[in-house]
Amino acid sequence: MIDFFSNWIMGIAGASILGALTLAACPKGPVYKVLQLGIALLLSLAVLRPLANVENFNIPSIVDEYAEQEVKKIGQDLLESIIAERAEAYIVSEASAKGLAVKASIVCRQGEYYPEPYQAFVWCARPVSAKNVLASTIEQGLGIPHSRQKYLETGG
Repeated sequence: MIDFFSNWIMGIAGASILGALTLAACPKGPVYKVLQLGIALLLSLAVLRPLANVENFNIPSIVDEYAEQEVKKIGQDLLESIIAERAEAYIVSEASAKGLAVKASIVCRQGEYYPEPYQAFVWCARPVSAKNVLASTIEQGLGIPHSRQKYLETGG
């Protein structure tokens, strides 16, 4: 499909360059006007060439390809959302078990096969104590190193 479009664009560009060079070499006069008409027809043919190959232009396959890409993207986004949600619940659960009330947010990035937790934001009333208690747990449980864990104070 990309070859089809690239060939089409190359044909238009080639016809344009040929036409420009021809007109530049031709003196003004009646021949110039005839050449302009001929070049306009040549450019029209170059632009309309795909209509001559309508059987090669398979719209259902283009739509299927686009739909498949969109479904994959939606699936990846959904999977990333589920992984982030479960990782956040894990942090809240671990903090609760250790006597801390926290709110967590996870940023994922695409791993080799699926989205993986990449960065953790943890909000609580005492961020320093939360970091001391949770940093190792988050690193061991989710694989997020201390350097990508941010502990922030809640406003209340």
